[in-house]
This record gives sequence, C-alpha cells and structure tokens, in this order.
Amino acid sequence: MDRNTRDLSADTLARLSRIRHVLSEYEGFSTPEDRRESDEMLRRRLVSLFMELRRLLETVSTYASKHGHEPVRFRAGRLADSAEDLADRVRLAPYAFSLCFTGDILPVEFQEILITHDARLVEIDSRFRDLMDCTLCENSDLDAVLATVQQFETDLDEELERRLAVIMEYR
Repeated sequence: MDRNTRDLSADTLARLSRIRHVLSEYEGFSTPEDRRESDEMLRRRLVSLFMELRRLLETVSTYASKHGHEPVRFRAGRLADSAEDLADRVRLAPYAFSLCFTGDILPVEFQEILITHDARLVEIDSRFRDLMDCTLCENSDLDAVLATVQQFETDLDEELERRLAVIMEYR
C-alpha cells in the first residue's frame, strides 16, 4: 500500500484494484495530477467504447437496410447517434477546472465516492465490450441486441451523470 492509498477503505482498495486491472496507470484521486490523469484515462477509454459501439451499430444498420429491416435500421441509427453524443459529452469534461481537480487536498471520503463511480463505469465498459465481441450473423436477434445496447447506453449515461453531479457539488 502506498502513501496515496493507505487511508482508503478495504472496499475502495478492492475497487481500485479492479479499475487498475483495466486501466493499469489509474492512480485515483489523492493528488491533483493523479485526479486529472485518472479522469482523462477513464474518459479516453469510454470515448473509445462509444466509437466502437457506433461502428457496430452502423454495421447493424447497414445489414438491416440490405435485408429490408427498416425499423431495425432506424433504431440502430438512433443508437449510433446517441453513442456519438455520449462520446462528445465525455470528451468535453465540463468539470476540468472545478475545485475537485484543482484543489490540493481531496478528503478521503470524496476520493472513495469517485473511485466507486469510476469502478462502476469500468465494470459497465467491460461488460459492454464483452457484448460487442459477439459475432452478428443472419440468425442474430437484432431487436434483442439493440435492446441490450440501449440499456448499456442508459446505464453508462446515468452513471456518468451521477459522477458529474458529485464532482460539480464538491466545494
């Protein structure tokens, strides 16, 4: 245990370990530099997920169009646009100059809350990537695939909003 993590609870350390399994350089929120780097790392990963998702949905849309499944094509197109919108929101980071990222000392309790949100985002990201690894074929239930994608987008959007609210409320 290093000096930056020694005050974190065992649960938070376990979450930190799970995050580092995916983002090996993630350092958490103990110093302003760690906060900025960890946040940027997580945001880059999420943006790449949304862009991969957009490509998958464009493939589904093209497939549906070729096979006369207009409702599926339309829904896949809407979800692809939504994925791009989410990527844009993640890229912007409206909180970059908030006290949370510029102040010297961030209370341990606050660090733990942010690490919890980041762990949830990484977990959703990992599950989503597993889903995208599946191979689509002509027997694939595209409606079910799109329903799952929509639920993942909703889950990520809600968790991002909760995380943003915590960051913006910090004083």
